[in-house]
Amino acid sequence: MGGWVDLDMVRYISLLLFIGLAWGQTNQVPSTQVVMDSAFETAKNENKHILLIFHTNWCDFCKMFFEGFNNKDSEPFFKESYIITTLNPLDKNHLVNDGAMEYYGELLENDKVGWPSTFIIDKNGNKLDKYYGFPTSDNAIDSLLTVLNNFSQLDKEQNDLYLDILAEYFKNMN
Repeated sequence: MGGWVDLDMVRYISLLLFIGLAWGQTNQVPSTQVVMDSAFETAKNENKHILLIFHTNWCDFCKMFFEGFNNKDSEPFFKESYIITTLNPLDKNHLVNDGAMEYYGELLENDKVGWPSTFIIDKNGNKLDKYYGFPTSDNAIDSLLTVLNNFSQLDKEQNDLYLDILAEYFKNMN
């Protein structure tokens, strides 16, 4: 046994190493700079605001928040008015956007931390408004809808329609 090498085992270990390296190369999380540069470019080209959501992978409220925004019935509202952008500053699996926590800190007011945290950013990088957390009450839902409505590019009738759908979604989630 001493001195010979099992070629099948070497091939197997080499394959696992190759897969691991390839996986690491193709599944890198883009940095905050890359994500935001892309969002700003798109916002400028489409003349929209950025709806920036900070989230974590372990936050169930974050997942429900995304479901509300990706609901097929309310999705047209977001496609017409916003460039939805997400950043993950904390993750148990190390899938964070490098620089996200620092950017999050720049946008926070009064050290109020909550997941998800949502910011409306204009195409030049100015923070226009914010909403912290998941809307768990009628007042919180109204606050979120007010923020979204204030920067929508749709007319009042369309806003009312889509925001009513979104409000109903959040009420049903509570």
